[in-house]
Amino acid sequence: PPIDLVGFDACLMATIDTAYTLADISNYMVASQEVEPGNGWNYTGWLEALAEDPSMDGAELGKVICDSYLEGCEMYDTEGEATLSLVDLTEAWDLFQAYDDFGKEVLAGAIDIDAIENNPDAGFVISPRKASIHHTMGGVQINTNAEVLDESGNAIDGLWAAGEVTGGIHAGNRLGGNAVADIFTFGHIAGASAAQ
Repeated sequence: PPIDLVGFDACLMATIDTAYTLADISNYMVASQEVEPGNGWNYTGWLEALAEDPSMDGAELGKVICDSYLEGCEMYDTEGEATLSLVDLTEAWDLFQAYDDFGKEVLAGAIDIDAIENNPDAGFVISPRKASIHHTMGGVQINTNAEVLDESGNAIDGLWAAGEVTGGIHAGNRLGGNAVADIFTFGHIAGASAAQ
């Protein structure tokens, strides 16, 4: 894959669907399967480590991101709420196939589509939601290629970002429901830019 690591400083991104979407373009993923506490990632911690050793690979950087995140959570007494994981996407293809096979088997035997379509009272709960506090809006600025910009507005070579960590039109707050669109739109742009 052209990208070594994709990280999400966003809630609820460590899903099999997200991993599957990234597996063709990235070796590793850093994401939380829960609602992240309001302090978000410890950018100072992992960016300083990256500046000290820019040769580290995605696995090394992902571990540093996770470790510095937990250190930041400990500073804010939110470590009890913290989840963040480093996923090796190159090892996930058997999981994706097993998940797909399981889903097909369950749906084939468990859902009577005709009964659902003919009953106006039947319905699905696709994804239960709960209110949460959003955070880290506008942590870094990006350009139209999703490249992270320094304080002077110049692109930082080899560093891209997408989603809630980025600034722009939704930096201080955002409309509910567009975080995933932001992540995947600018994630796709970042991936294409990185591959050039």
